[in-house]
Amino acid sequence: MPKSINKTLLMVCLLPILSACNHGISVGETVESAYIMNPPLPEPPYQFTRNGYSSVRTEECRFLSEPLDYLYKELLKEARLGNTYNYQQAYQLYNNGRFGLKPKEEVACSALHGSRREKIRQELEALLETSARIGGHGQPDISLYRNREAKKGEAGYVGNNLGDKNIYFVDEKGLSVAEVFKYAIMGGIYLDKILNVFLDNRYWDDEQLHADHEQVMLIPGKNYTTLEHYWDLAYGYYAYWQPLTQAEGIPVLKDTETKLFRAFVQGRTELGFFQYNKVKQQAASIREELSKAIVVRTMHLLVGENTLANLKEVPQYAFLSLSQAYGLIYALQFATSPEGVPYFSTAEITEMLDSLMQNAGFWEQTRLMGEADVKGSLKQVASKLGAVFNLSLNDIKK
Repeated sequence: MPKSINKTLLMVCLLPILSACNHGISVGETVESAYIMNPPLPEPPYQFTRNGYSSVRTEECRFLSEPLDYLYKELLKEARLGNTYNYQQAYQLYNNGRFGLKPKEEVACSALHGSRREKIRQELEALLETSARIGGHGQPDISLYRNREAKKGEAGYVGNNLGDKNIYFVDEKGLSVAEVFKYAIMGGIYLDKILNVFLDNRYWDDEQLHADHEQVMLIPGKNYTTLEHYWDLAYGYYAYWQPLTQAEGIPVLKDTETKLFRAFVQGRTELGFFQYNKVKQQAASIREELSKAIVVRTMHLLVGENTLANLKEVPQYAFLSLSQAYGLIYALQFATSPEGVPYFSTAEITEMLDSLMQNAGFWEQTRLMGEADVKGSLKQVASKLGAVFNLSLNDIKK
C-alpha cells in the first residue's frame, strides 16, 4: 500500500460532502446558521454594592417563610393537626415564628388592608381549625378521621391509599385547606408586602426618605439606605411568587418572568441615580405584571386540560388543582393595578369563592363543568378573573 493517498480519489470522496453542504443554497445567498457567533448576553444579576460590599440584604424574607414552609409541608399537607402536640406547634409557628418575625403580625400589614387585618387573620386561623378537624383533633381516636378516604360530604384523603406519595387531604366539600392556606399566606403576607408595602408610592414620594438616601444615610449597622432596603425586600418576597410567573407552555405568560426581573433590577439601578419617578414606573410595571401572572395561573388551574380531564374521569383527582386555584383567588384580593388600586374588591373575591363552594363544593361535577353562564362553574369564575386583563379562556390555553 502506498503511504500517500491518491489525490483524485480524495477529491471524489469529498465531493458528496461538499455537495451536501451546498444543497439548495445559491451563490451569494445569506444563510442563517444554527450556530450563533454572538449569543445574547446573560441577564444582569440582582447585585448591588457599596464600598466593595453587598448592599442587598433579604434575610428577613427567609426568616419569615421558613416556619410557614414547615407548617405547610410537615403539618397541614399531612393533616397532622389531630395530634395535640402538632396542633399546638402549628399555632406556635403561625403566631410566633422562629426568628423574631411573627407571621400572624405580618398578615395584611399594609395601610391598604389595615382595616381588614383582623378579619383576614380570623380566616387564616379558620383554615388551621379545619385542618385540625380533618385530622380528628379533639376526637377519641384521631386515626378514624385521618385514615379514611374522602367522600362527598365527608373529609378524608384523596389517593390510592394512605401510603400514596401524592396523597392529599380535603374537607367535606373537597377543599384541600393546606393548599388554600399556602396561597392565602402568599397573598396575605408576601404579595401584600411586595405591592402594597415596599413598593407603595408613599415611600417613593417621601422627600425625607429621598434626602436620607441622597446623603447616604445608612440604616445603623447596615450597608444600605431605607429606600434601598425597601426595594430589596420587595424583590426578596417576590422570590416566593417567581415560580408562578414562568410560562411553562402558557403563551400569554411568555417573557413575564424576564420582564419582572428586569423591572426589579432597573428600579434598583434608577434608585442609585435618584430617579424616583423612574423607580415608580418600574414599581407600577411590577404591580401589573405580577398581578396578571397570578390571574393567568389561577385561570389555568381552573380550566386547564389536566384539571378538566381529571374532573371528568375521577372528580376528586382534580381537587388539588381546584384548591390551589381557590387559594390563589383568595390571594388576589391583595393584587393591585399600576396605580395601586385593587383589581378585585373583597365582595368580588368572596362571591367567587362562595360560588365554587356552594352546596357540595367540588363534588358537584356537573356544575363545575358547566358553561360560563352557570353560577359557580369553573368557566364562569375563570372568565371573571380574566376580564380585568381582557383575557379569554382561549388566551390561557397551552
